[in-house]
Amino acid sequence: MCNTVLTIKLLIEQKEHSYDVAPKNEVVYLKHGKTKVVKRRRVFLSRNNQPYKRPELSTTPKQWANWLQKAGVEHRPPYQLRHTYASRMLKAEANHVWLAKQLGHTDWGMIRTIYGKWIDEGNDEIEKLAKNLGQI
Repeated sequence: MCNTVLTIKLLIEQKEHSYDVAPKNEVVYLKHGKTKVVKRRRVFLSRNNQPYKRPELSTTPKQWANWLQKAGVEHRPPYQLRHTYASRMLKAEANHVWLAKQLGHTDWGMIRTIYGKWIDEGNDEIEKLAKNLGQI
C-alpha cells in the first residue's frame, strides 16, 4: 500500500475518534504581543479529548527564540521563511504571477519590489537574457 493511501486511511480512522468533539477556544499569539481567541477543531486530541499540546508545537511567545538563544543560534522569526521561499522561487525562475498567488498577493508588484531585491543581479542573468534574445 503506498504512503498516500495509508495516510488517508489512518486519517479517516482518526476522524472517527475526534470529529464529533466540539471545537475549543484557543489563544493564538500574533505579532507585536497581540493575541486572538479562535475556535479550533483538532484532528489529534489527548487521551481526555483536549487539544494535544507539546511545547514544540505551541504558539507561546518567544518559545523558539528562547530555545535558539540557549543553543547559540541567531533567531529569525518563522515569517522569514516566506522571504526565503519567495527569493528561491524567483532564483529558480518561477512565474511571477504564480508566485504572487502562492504568497497571497493580488498582483506581482509586491514580488518585484519586496522579494526581487534579494536576487543577485550577476552576470549569469545578463548571459541568460542575451541568449534568449539570440545575441549569444
